Amino acid sequence: MAYPVPTDWTVSGTLNKNGVPFSEGKVYADNLNNGEFEQIAESGISADGSFTLTYSRGNFQNGDESLEFPTIRIRVEDYQGNNLWTSNTYREPSSALKVGAFDILKSPDQNGDCRIFGTVKNEQGNILANIKIIAYCLHFVDTSVDGEAPSGYFEKIILGETFSGSDGKYERRYSSSLLPVGLLLDSKEDYGKNKVSLYAETYEEKDGKYYHKSTEHLVFNGKTEQEINFTLKSQQESFECEYAKLDSMLRVYRNTVDSWCTAPVNNTKKINAINAFLNSNTVFPLVAGRERVVESKVLAYFRAYSMLLQLQNRYPDDYGSLELETENSWFEIFFALALREGVSTLYKLTKVKP
Repeated sequence: MAYPVPTDWTVSGTLNKNGVPFSEGKVYADNLNNGEFEQIAESGISADGSFTLTYSRGNFQNGDESLEFPTIRIRVEDYQGNNLWTSNTYREPSSALKVGAFDILKSPDQNGDCRIFGTVKNEQGNILANIKIIAYCLHFVDTSVDGEAPSGYFEKIILGETFSGSDGKYERRYSSSLLPVGLLLDSKEDYGKNKVSLYAETYEEKDGKYYHKSTEHLVFNGKTEQEINFTLKSQQESFECEYAKLDSMLRVYRNTVDSWCTAPVNNTKKINAINAFLNSNTVFPLVAGRERVVESKVLAYFRAYSMLLQLQNRYPDDYGSLELETENSWFEIFFALALREGVSTLYKLTKVKP
């Protein structure tokens, strides 16, 4: 969540009991504050089992304005105040979080018509127990309007979290209602912009705190039953240059990465944003998957843009006099060098053999 932190926050979902809508009670949102859960919102339940909880940033910040998001859980009680069901916790939620459908007769890990599962191992192949896994859906929201410049943003949706067992295996069920409308699971086609993209991250506990350990590469065209194992993957290689075609497909993402920069925007910030994009195991492969482009070409395209910005920084006076066609020529040259020779900086360019 980027600053400024939204003022108003909501959590919505649906409750049922053995498949029948549940409405005989109340639902609450609790925020984790200094190791203790504190209630920050409550709501009744509609006849169809749906609910919406509303709270403000002040409810979870509790005077600490550096907090960008809450750590919440959903709790269901009957009218007598007896606890009927409690969810797992949600970290980094959207300010309009949709938690899907829950059956209050099932544990949080058993709820949902979809699941992500797999095994966690170390580099020696040994299983790792008690590792926290958080599962996500990532997609690109296209906000382009006909006749205007391409625009959009990346949205990450938390599907849930769980822990690996003594055998290194984990499983996390989630409701398909959490997924953006229009995206497909179990598609027979390998590519396209309407596919669900899934990935997961692991966190290791040390001294009472959880630290990020690894992010598994994004799975484009996700399945209802999706296996994600935490292993290294090799990068696909390609040496075919299709700059013009790539630019028409990837420029919207290039503009999106530029928009990550905080004001005042300059070339150095843009270069850093490109590096963050290329080092991401999530948004980077999502772009390749949505546009049916091998990752090596996407990598070369963004490296070329980075070198173009480096050239602007190195020779600002000379570069300012270049025509657009000349700029595109530099871009094409840098793309070819990045794709064929792996060049990513002007310094490395000086080391390339003739």
